[in-house]
Amino acid sequence: MRYVFALCFVLMHALSVHAQSAEQDKDYITTYLEEALSDAGSKVVITGFMGALSSRATMESLTIADDRGVWLTMKDAVLDWNRASVLQGNIQINEISAASLELLRLPGTAAATVRPEARSFAIPELPVSVNIGAISVKKVSLGEPVVGVAAVASVTGALMIAEGEGEAKLTITREDSTAGIFKLEAAFSNATRILALNASLREAADGIVANLIALPGRPPLDLAITGEDMIDNFAANVVLKTDGRPRLTGRILTLANEAAQDGASDEGAPNRTVEADIEGDLTSLFAPQYSDFLGANVRLESRVSLFDDGRKALDDLTLTAAALRLKGDVALAADGLPERFQLDAVLQDPEGSASLLPIPGDETWVQSAKISASFDSQMGDTWSFTSDLEGYERAGVMLEAAQISASGVIARGAERKVTARIDGVAAGLELVDAALAEALGDKVSLGADLAWQDGQSLAVSNLDVRASGLELGGGGTIDGLDSAMTLQGAIEAKTPSIKRFSAIAGQSLGGGIVASLEGRYAVLSGEVDLTFAATGADLRVGETQIDRLIGGESRLEASVLRTTSGLSLRSSSIVARGGTARAQGRVATDASHLTFDATLNNAEQFVSGLNGPANMTGTATQTPVGWSVSLDMQAPRAIALAASVELPKNAPLYAEIDATLGSIAWIVPDLAGPGSVKATVRKSGAQWGVNARAEGPSGSTVTVDGLIAANATRAGLTLVGRVPLGLVNRRLAPNTLQGFADFDMKLNGPLALSSLDGTLRTNGARLSLPALRNALGDIDATITVSGGSAVVRSSASVSSGGEVKAQGRIGLQAPYVTRLDVDVENVGFSDPKLYKTSVNGSLVLGGAIASSLSVSGQLVLGETEVRVPSTGLSSFGDIPEITHLHEPAAVRLMRAHAGLLGSDNTGDAAVSSNVALDVKILAENKIFVRGRGLDAELGGQLTLTGTTTDIIPKGRFELIRGRLDILGKRLEMQEGYASLQGSLTPHLRLVASTSTGEHLVLVTVEGAADEPEITFTSEPELPSDEVLARLLFGRDVTKISAFQTVQLASAVATLAGRGGIGIVEKLRMKAGVDELDITTDEAGETTLRAGKYISETVYTDVEVETTGQSRINLNLDLSNSTKLRGTVDTEGKTGIGLFFEKDY
Repeated sequence: MRYVFALCFVLMHALSVHAQSAEQDKDYITTYLEEALSDAGSKVVITGFMGALSSRATMESLTIADDRGVWLTMKDAVLDWNRASVLQGNIQINEISAASLELLRLPGTAAATVRPEARSFAIPELPVSVNIGAISVKKVSLGEPVVGVAAVASVTGALMIAEGEGEAKLTITREDSTAGIFKLEAAFSNATRILALNASLREAADGIVANLIALPGRPPLDLAITGEDMIDNFAANVVLKTDGRPRLTGRILTLANEAAQDGASDEGAPNRTVEADIEGDLTSLFAPQYSDFLGANVRLESRVSLFDDGRKALDDLTLTAAALRLKGDVALAADGLPERFQLDAVLQDPEGSASLLPIPGDETWVQSAKISASFDSQMGDTWSFTSDLEGYERAGVMLEAAQISASGVIARGAERKVTARIDGVAAGLELVDAALAEALGDKVSLGADLAWQDGQSLAVSNLDVRASGLELGGGGTIDGLDSAMTLQGAIEAKTPSIKRFSAIAGQSLGGGIVASLEGRYAVLSGEVDLTFAATGADLRVGETQIDRLIGGESRLEASVLRTTSGLSLRSSSIVARGGTARAQGRVATDASHLTFDATLNNAEQFVSGLNGPANMTGTATQTPVGWSVSLDMQAPRAIALAASVELPKNAPLYAEIDATLGSIAWIVPDLAGPGSVKATVRKSGAQWGVNARAEGPSGSTVTVDGLIAANATRAGLTLVGRVPLGLVNRRLAPNTLQGFADFDMKLNGPLALSSLDGTLRTNGARLSLPALRNALGDIDATITVSGGSAVVRSSASVSSGGEVKAQGRIGLQAPYVTRLDVDVENVGFSDPKLYKTSVNGSLVLGGAIASSLSVSGQLVLGETEVRVPSTGLSSFGDIPEITHLHEPAAVRLMRAHAGLLGSDNTGDAAVSSNVALDVKILAENKIFVRGRGLDAELGGQLTLTGTTTDIIPKGRFELIRGRLDILGKRLEMQEGYASLQGSLTPHLRLVASTSTGEHLVLVTVEGAADEPEITFTSEPELPSDEVLARLLFGRDVTKISAFQTVQLASAVATLAGRGGIGIVEKLRMKAGVDELDITTDEAGETTLRAGKYISETVYTDVEVETTGQSRINLNLDLSNSTKLRGTVDTEGKTGIGLFFEKDY
């Protein structure tokens, strides 16, 4: 009917402003009606409209739609009306009819647009009066969403109001398989003052009303309200039946005081009273679980009295049920203040069990409740209220007990006033939500004072709410209780620890907060004037970087004003130990402007290496076109970023980004120089369009162009550029990669390697391998990516000589099946102190990278020399480990590149570290072991098996020939071999023997090649020093001379290759010299050097070689860094020099 009345109204307006031909009128009126009847979220479409300028208007159809589609359709509608009465301000309708009306569902509620401006309150204007002669709709179709069940009905009716008499008739009849009829007949005559009312509703099971009010079982329903009598003594009888049985009966009686109406004096008598007495068994009208609360009979009795002077009274109010007893009365004076009230209510099950309350929503259980309130102005001006609740439970909230008490004054006179003191406590609070329970604890208390005085605001003071360490306090005023309400005041909340909110936040919280809010709020208009402040002490959120930022004292402040012209953010700021942020501006529909800035005191808290402050400034502006946002940022290392974002109302988002970096050596240590990135981003449907270009030193560039899905799962991108290979050095440490890679790729599909197609090339790259004392140079590689795999072709020269080539295929989808064929051609390997060799052969790297990778093949060793290191035997110990203090960054970087720091690469390995081995190493001969008097040749083959983490060598290189020279004694090798035992350092065992009379002397050299151990044994068995003496001098050790003792020590040094403070230190001490040093060179020649300080600044030493040559050196210290040095030898050679020396 709302649209019918609106249709009449807009027709009236259209006729008053427009009068043209019928054809022109048709188009104009139809358009006008559609626009006038449509509103936000609702669109009206009218077709076949005719007769706008006549008294009978018709239309073929009228539809009303919202965002979900059409929800109402009316067809073949007729409006027979009196145009003259419309122009006089009344609506006189003779007939409203339609062939059919279809209501599929109720209209959707349009989401209210949140506006920054406040609104003025307004009441809509409605038509003055409506008279309808006939109503007829032959078919009304109601969808299930409307009344709970699909239904078809017809509607007939009439309304007549004329000359002081009125009559209304309305009949709604179900026209489908379910019977149902609603009838309303009402008549009234001013002359007789007789009111006749007959309203009835009768429906079969599963009827419309039973579904609407959700009656259990949807039973047949019969409701009747009837009565006929003088309106001043009218009684209406009410009968409600279900399943043919009375459920609710009673009567409502209105009585008029005839004497009062005639003007006769009857002081204290009411002008009119309304009495009600209704009772019945309601259990069948509620769900079965409520039957214990309701019982077999529920009764309501009351009497309302209305007085001529404006007083009102409710007396003898009684409501009883099985678990409820309520009695009360209240009398209101003409000024609205109570003259008296008394209320007593008890809720308790007769059996003492908890009661389930018959209220909507989640089940609510109460063990018992009592309410009492009283006031009588004849007895004084104080009032009181108490309530006690025990055993409350609803939707995961449980209370053992709760009490509320209130008292105050209700005073009249020259200054009316009402006061109240309210106190409440809830104890034994239990919450199913463990996080909320931790925050609130098990007890909550409330206290407040209220005061109202005639002509003044309602004042709230001493507000005090407490819950487990939480405190809320404050006060204020409430104005406009009878008109436009306005709240004004201040509140403060504080807690010494926010740790109790950790579970709610899902973070480990800590620290204390004190917050305050002060201002004014107009409820109807939405105007706001607020100031907020919060201070935090040692706040923590469980994120280390953020905790460092907000630790200590932090403060948040904001001031907001909202009026009819918009929202003004007068100021807002955050000040913390780690930085500050500010914002201000104005927000209004299509006219907003905000500015903001932020400073981070030390950016290294978030990004390692950015030591220093970072700043950001920005603006956000809204116009009728949309929003525009701009950002500027500066950070350490000459980082600068500028960005702009456009958010048009009717176009996709568009953003531009421009960033520069002073030197990318911070990211790629081997590549110094500035870098920059320029990018544009545009929203395109469900995708993001990206176009970006990055530039760096030495011509390195990356260009990205294409589309990325909004959910970042798929993309169609072209990637072209040149990047430094040093980008991966952190993952390769201590190895380093130098050079550039050129690539031209396309990514089409999921964001995975399998979606890539294109090529990647390197030319002249270099890989340093400090652990192997080697490097790969002139690396030329081409990687072709297609169909989920990469084809690799590469070659490189080796710094120690030779070349390495590799080709094959690497899978880019799990399990990443790979096969690479590697050819090694004359590749040199050496350790200056240990070995030198060359290698030829082929290897195959194959299998699944992540799980079953293996290396197999055959390597052939060229001429190989294993050098057993020669070291001096002196009176000085080993150099201790050096600890670097205040090491410069450049020095540390150099040591890192040399592999002296170890690897700190903790990233996830993409390749399995447990690679299976099956590599055969061949060397038929020419494996020479030399040094310390050893000269041996070995040959043979071995196979490396196991894994890279557990190498299991099989086989060894056997002795072909060999000898041991020591102080002119040559011993032939009898047996020996070299093998690998889980390490790439060879393991040696060489045995030489000779006969010294009745003894056979065996010399065994065994152990790692860089530190073998020597043992001397004999048959028959002798001590090792005795064996060595007999071997060298053919006599007992007690019969050798002092010089032969030195020779004996030299022999030990020659074979053992290590010194100490043992025998040599003892010889030095016996000789009385400051230095004694015995060294042996690779040819086995021995040199003895003895030195002594003649004075504090003069030092001399003598060197004697086994070849017979000797030399005397004299050193004079002129200062700490300047020396004068002279020398003379047995061949007559002399020399003198001036030296400047400085220790680092």
